[in-house]
Amino acid sequence: MDNETAVISQTVTVPAGSPSLSFWHWIVSDDDCGLDFGSVQINGTAVDTIDLCTTTNTNGWVRRTVGLSAYAGQTVALRIQVTTDPNFISRMYVDDVSLPRP
Repeated sequence: MDNETAVISQTVTVPAGSPSLSFWHWIVSDDDCGLDFGSVQINGTAVDTIDLCTTTNTNGWVRRTVGLSAYAGQTVALRIQVTTDPNFISRMYVDDVSLPRP
């Protein structure tokens, strides 16, 4: 999208035995790097950031895994966010977000 902030959020418990988050994403961007971003946030802190730009276009679905060992066993506010500027359009599609079962 163009000049937008989009969010998916949920309160989750990070499993102690396998503290990681995985999801599939697809990046389509016409923008320069350093302007549009996707991020995974825990309790408002970014734990993973993805630059959305022409050189990071995925040309299809790509699996991404984010380590959450600092939050193992805790109930947290999980947020996946995309923020874009008004110059060029960037999109990040997200699917199949999962945490391992305890």
